[in-house]
Amino acid sequence: MGLLRDLEDRLEKIVEGFFSRAFQAKIQPIEIAKALGAKLEDSRLIGPNHIYVPNQFVVKLSPPDFDEILPYQKAILPEFETYLRNIAEREGYTFLGPLKIVFERSAEVKPGRMEISASIEEGKPEDKAKIEKTQAITIAEARQSDLAFSPAYLINLENGEKGYLSMGLTRIGRSRSNDIVINHPSVSRFHAEAEYHQGRIYLRDLDSTNGTQVNGKLIKEKRLNDGDVVIFGGVKFEFREVARD
Repeated sequence: MGLLRDLEDRLEKIVEGFFSRAFQAKIQPIEIAKALGAKLEDSRLIGPNHIYVPNQFVVKLSPPDFDEILPYQKAILPEFETYLRNIAEREGYTFLGPLKIVFERSAEVKPGRMEISASIEEGKPEDKAKIEKTQAITIAEARQSDLAFSPAYLINLENGEKGYLSMGLTRIGRSRSNDIVINHPSVSRFHAEAEYHQGRIYLRDLDSTNGTQVNGKLIKEKRLNDGDVVIFGGVKFEFREVARD
C-alpha cells in the first residue's frame, strides 16, 4: 500500500508544483486523475472469478482547457496510467487489454468541467470468452451475491453521502487525491486512513490537525464496529458494515 501512496503523492506534487506555475486552465490534472479513478471504479464488471475494469478512457475537455493541457500530455498521461494501474493492483482488478487514455476537444463541455467515457477493449481474441461471462451489476446487487468489493462504508450524517471503503487501504481527507474526499476546512488534506484486515476495518488518524474521534473519543488507531460514530475534524459520519446494512 505504501507504493500506491507514494505514486499518488508524486502525482499530486507534479500537478500542484510544476504545473501550478505553468498550467492555467480552470481544471487541474489532479482533478482529471481523480475522475479517471472514479470512472474506473464505477465501470467495473464483476464476473465469477475476476473483476474487470475499463482499459480505454476518453477525456473530453472544453476548447480552452484542452488547448492548455495539450503541451503537457506526454508528461501527465504516464502518471495517470500509473495511478489507474495501481488502483487496479490494490483492488485486484483485471485489465483485458492495454491501458490507454486520450484527450478530446469538445465545444459542448464547459470550462472547468470534463466528460469521461470508458470501455473495455480486449487485447487478444481469446479474452472474449472471459468478458462474455461477466455482467455489470450495482453495488446493491453485488452485496446480495456476496461479490461486493466494499466491506463497509461511511455515511455523512449531514448530507447522507456515502464513502465506500475498499478491501485494501482507503485514504480519507480534504485533498482531491484521497479515496474519500471531505471538503471541509476542519479536515486535514490527508486526515486518516481505513484498512481492511482479516475481515475487520481499522481506522488510523494521520496526525491530523483537528483529530479523529470514534464515539466521542480521540483515537490514533481503532477497530471499527457497525454503528460507530466517526468524526473527522468537525464532520460526523456513521460507520456501517455492508453485511449488516
